[in-house]
Amino acid sequence: SFTTSAENDVSSSSADSRSPPISIIYDEIDAHVGGRAAVTMAKLLADQSRSNRSSQDAAASSPSGNQIIAITHSASLAAISDRHIVVERGVNRMSSSLPIRTYIVDGSSRRKEIARMASGDLASGEAETFADALIRDALLHRETSPS
Repeated sequence: SFTTSAENDVSSSSADSRSPPISIIYDEIDAHVGGRAAVTMAKLLADQSRSNRSSQDAAASSPSGNQIIAITHSASLAAISDRHIVVERGVNRMSSSLPIRTYIVDGSSRRKEIARMASGDLASGEAETFADALIRDALLHRETSPS
């Protein structure tokens, strides 16, 4: 996350020697990566997004880390994200342009989307169990990773 209010602006405090937050966009950085390597990459990106948080910020639940935007097809990376936005390309047979639809998924819709990312339309029950495991692992990582 990235905040620009004076209250959370890390450059407004002379006593704070941290660098200001940055925004980074990764376009399919996880291409050709799977399994344990994909989970490790997801955790590294999550840590990168939190690298500017102080213990006071974390205690106040006030995000002041870096903003990482990752365009991905990886269920592991989607599961660890703070916000999950789906981008869908539609079909319009009457025009050469393609309509694009974007929406935020959370709760059970996020779980279903992560399951779909992991398996497509195959074995939806097992895929949702896998999605639950990815989300649980992401929550555990957030709780145990240094801020």
